Parts: sequence; C-alpha cells; structure tokens
Amino acid sequence: MEKIIHKEMSYKLGGLFFKTHNDLGRFRKEYQYCKHFEGLLKNSNISYVREYKINSPDKALNKVDFFIENAILVDFKAKPFITREDYYQMRRYLELVGLDLGLIVNFRQKYLKPKRVLNSKSTSSIRSIRINS
Repeated sequence: MEKIIHKEMSYKLGGLFFKTHNDLGRFRKEYQYCKHFEGLLKNSNISYVREYKINSPDKALNKVDFFIENAILVDFKAKPFITREDYYQMRRYLELVGLDLGLIVNFRQKYLKPKRVLNSKSTSSIRSIRINS
C-alpha cells in the first residue's frame, strides 16, 4: 500500500492551480499567477504565507512563493520547461525547512502538470512501495 503525502490538500491545490491556468492562460508573468492564486487561496480559506523566507546555513536568503497550511511549499514558474536546478532548489528548501512535500508549478506549459518533490531526508514521512507480483 502506498502512502500519498498530504493527499487531500494536494488535490485541493491542484484544482486551484488548474483554475489559475484556465483563468490566466499560458503567457503571463509569474507574479500575476501568484496574485491570482493568492486570491483563490483566500476564497478557499486555506492558510498560507506568501513569499516565505528560508534561511540557509550560509546566510543566503531564499524565498519560495507559498507556504501552505504549514505543510507544503509551492514554487511557481513561468518558463518553457522546469529544469533539474528547479528540482534541486525545491529539495534544498524542503531540507532546510524540514518538510516532506514541495510542489513546482510551471504555468507556461500548454498542459499544466504540477510536479511533486519529496524530501528524501525527512524522517517524518513513511514511504512504502507496493510490489506487484
């Protein structure tokens, strides 16, 4: 049996991502998607912090677009494709904050496909793998 981390909240957020994408289209600026999404979060009574600051050991200040329900980091992109560096950045954020799940959403793509990034170093999540026999 597989455990999906933050299943219900991920599902709700997915609906808001798709609504944002449908309402604004593919060719807006990242801050426009963030602003629209923030309005949807408010209307849905979902708690969040916008532009959540993450301090790293080297004193660098990083920001992720949203910190949702004290559990999920969300980073918006508006570029042709998500890069390996985007994944590494989200994994680093998750490790620094000690969370299990981050979502990367690229609104420039024709078909929206939010990417789930898991913190493999987290001790709070239990992951089991179903083996088909």
